[in-house]
Amino acid sequence: MRHVALAVGLLLCSFSLIAAPHQYVITGNGQGPGSTTFASAVTAAGGTVVRNMERIGIVVATSDDPNFATTMAAAGGVHDVTPDMEVNWIGHEQNAQTAMEGHVDGLNSEPFFGYQWNIRQIHADQAAANGNLGAGAVVAVLDAGCNMAHVDIAPNILTAFATSFVPGEGVQPTTAAFNHGTHVSGIIAAAINNTGTQGVAPKAKIIPVKVLSEFTGSGSFGGIIAGIDYATSLNLSNAIHVDIINMSLGATFDRNNKGGGGAGSLISALNRAMNAASSAGILCISAAGNDGVDLNSRIWEIPAQSGNGIAVSATGPIDLANFDRLASYSNYGRSVVNVAGPGGDAVDLAGYPYDLVLAPGSGIGNGYFFAAGTSMATPAVAGVAALIVGKYGHMSPDQLKARLAASAVQIGSEQFFGRGRVDALAATSAP
Repeated sequence: MRHVALAVGLLLCSFSLIAAPHQYVITGNGQGPGSTTFASAVTAAGGTVVRNMERIGIVVATSDDPNFATTMAAAGGVHDVTPDMEVNWIGHEQNAQTAMEGHVDGLNSEPFFGYQWNIRQIHADQAAANGNLGAGAVVAVLDAGCNMAHVDIAPNILTAFATSFVPGEGVQPTTAAFNHGTHVSGIIAAAINNTGTQGVAPKAKIIPVKVLSEFTGSGSFGGIIAGIDYATSLNLSNAIHVDIINMSLGATFDRNNKGGGGAGSLISALNRAMNAASSAGILCISAAGNDGVDLNSRIWEIPAQSGNGIAVSATGPIDLANFDRLASYSNYGRSVVNVAGPGGDAVDLAGYPYDLVLAPGSGIGNGYFFAAGTSMATPAVAGVAALIVGKYGHMSPDQLKARLAASAVQIGSEQFFGRGRVDALAATSAP
């Protein structure tokens, strides 16, 4: 292996749930045309419409008027007026920076390919050798922005469609520190360009949709709902066909108090957005979370257990052995987890950081990072889904979900891995 210089840092983000200042999610009684006629009352109530999502009957608005919620609740057609919440959606993940050295040309031999155990574990290298590279597939990455100028992913970024729903922050990060969305995008679609790494689907296209702060990993429910709705709108307007939404993000809630503090209403609104995306032909793929808990319990992981998408658990090796073990941090749960993907682990110092997943990761510049989490497993699954679309064409979310499940390799209990660990070669070899 080539020499790698490391600067190690720990990214530990604890769960938080606080009111987003002066922002509200207003849910209508219905969905579709005419469902948000109440939006016309927002200005009169002392507010400003941030996003009107008529297809799902939801309006996100801001107001400094202390009586805004009461006034809007009385408007015709309104079901709920809920103060939005800021949540830390990226938790308990580890990353280490690396400096690239060496140069090798070609397919399955990018300079850092030797460190990409994750690509080989799901046989994405063999799928690539067969010519399956994900061309024609589009993945919207809802995350903390993306370094769209990074040399290893810039060829596959659809900058014209990139957008941000984080107030005061653009899609492009502003520091060279680890950027979560850049790393996720690189796992999916780092290009074959004789530089750095190779993505699972190195010819798939990425649309960065910023819904989390690049500095804190936090974001509002309203922002995530708006991000999902944006991806849905691209399909419905025929601007471009989004096949997959990747959400390497999640937070836990207590089922026994799911309505506490307004979270229940916000989760219901998120369900509306995800189901609308599914109806528009988009498969939502979400991280199962990093708390090491059984989700068949009173613990509820959102958005993994929202809408009609799929949830991904993580595998991770110990000292580059036993690659198909459940990662130490990964949430699990029979009937919750659909499939597993390689997320890396950091339980053994002898294997650190090479047991983690390597991908582009700097907010600016061309840096690379090792990182571990269900956030890294999720884009591996999204990448395999992109390979399926590249091979067989656009298909319904149910069809795509079925192909992922049918081609997965059973590596243990369904409680931990669902239908199994995804396999790119099998997924692109099936009739």
